[in-house]
Amino acid sequence: MIERVYIIILWRIYSSLRGATKLLHGINPFTWLLHISFIKKFYIKRGSSVEQIEAAADQITNDPVLGSNIWFANHFMMLILLFWLLNCNIPLFNLIGRGPIVPIIWIADALLIYLAHWYFVWREDKYLKYFKKFEKQPLSWKITWGIITLLFVITPIVLIYT
Repeated sequence: MIERVYIIILWRIYSSLRGATKLLHGINPFTWLLHISFIKKFYIKRGSSVEQIEAAADQITNDPVLGSNIWFANHFMMLILLFWLLNCNIPLFNLIGRGPIVPIIWIADALLIYLAHWYFVWREDKYLKYFKKFEKQPLSWKITWGIITLLFVITPIVLIYT
């Protein structure tokens, strides 16, 4: 159950990044430059095309195995979990004070998050199987988990800064 929820939240972050990438691609001036006729002809003479360039850019960003969006989603998920653990450790910090043990606690938290992320996500590439299932879910399910993910992301940041 925890694994499924963990990967659903990761998938929603990844899906949001994919949507943002598509939006930014549409307003990117370099994309518009590729559609100017003499630039298109330049690439066609060299055995390429604008479509190939756009497909390669899409593969680089949106590939669920090695793309930059999954990389950012993984690290963003670990960062949010670190915020959650730091929120849990605030009473501990108040108890022990701000001594030399605090960096050791931060390192232990980061190591714990990395191990949890490896166990739930990277081990045997489980997330790829889940991602295929999640793409087939109805829109209402995606919206519900989008709201849950948004709350999961915003809550620790609000708790730390209040």
